Amino acid sequence: MSSLIDQFSKSWATLSQFGLFIAGIVGGFLLSPPSLWLDAGPNSVLVATRFSMTVLLALLLYACLRFASEGYRRAWILVSLTSLIIGIGILTVYILLVAVWSCPYADDRLVIGSTLTSLGAKFLNAHPSYSCKELIASAIGRTNDIWDSSELMVRFILMTLAFFISLIGCSTATVAALQLLRITKVDDE
Repeated sequence: MSSLIDQFSKSWATLSQFGLFIAGIVGGFLLSPPSLWLDAGPNSVLVATRFSMTVLLALLLYACLRFASEGYRRAWILVSLTSLIIGIGILTVYILLVAVWSCPYADDRLVIGSTLTSLGAKFLNAHPSYSCKELIASAIGRTNDIWDSSELMVRFILMTLAFFISLIGCSTATVAALQLLRITKVDDE
């Protein structure tokens, strides 16, 4: 039993890195940016970003296994700090974009625009005091009937990219920080 505990204590950083790798991937599937419009269906942008995130995190895990010596300490510090700054910075941008470019509707957030369609202009002229939530409800969640669909798509893509870049940045920062602890532990033995 003590041999098992000794083995675990020697490899906790590696196990934690692998756990964070899995958590980063699962997080990208469980959490997601606002939807394009109600019943928009499968979205290739989300699929592509989730796939890219999985590949990037796998490459990071490979780098952790490949570059696990004292000579790479400065590189891992740089990776950790840069990823943290990028991850937190882009997360802040994402939060602001979600606040401005989306609106709650039916237990979700839907992307909204600024350029109204002719139907959206009619709705808004008939009900100038409507909030975005009421405007979306009047169109039964079809935001593409209210706002220009190409504008909605651009906003959706930007929010999706910001979401996944922040998730990858924060995951990378944490895995790289654990790599530093792993290198230190290996060198101290």
